[in-house]
Amino acid sequence: MTKGKYTIIWTFQTSLLILGGICGAPLGLYLCDKFGRKCALQLSSIPVAIGTILMCVAISIYSIELLAVGRFVVGINFGLFPSMIGLFLNEISPTKIRGFMGSSQGELAFT
Repeated sequence: MTKGKYTIIWTFQTSLLILGGICGAPLGLYLCDKFGRKCALQLSSIPVAIGTILMCVAISIYSIELLAVGRFVVGINFGLFPSMIGLFLNEISPTKIRGFMGSSQGELAFT
């Protein structure tokens, strides 16, 4: 494999995680409305488990394609979780600090 092909494949693999996050973010709000905040957060762990298994299998059988699918599936959770955790924190926090908990979650995630 040439260095140019290796660079393209590595760039594509890295981008799939972000692409999965873009696809998962709108889905998070739908899951919160459909199943509730707590259940939706629990359901959001399923893509991580599936993606991790796919990536482990991909490494053991040397499959770049399966690794790409696993990264995309894990990326879905990267979009799901941030869109749901603020809603859940606002729901369970005491009334005095409710606004602070929901807004600080986003701030703490990026620092």
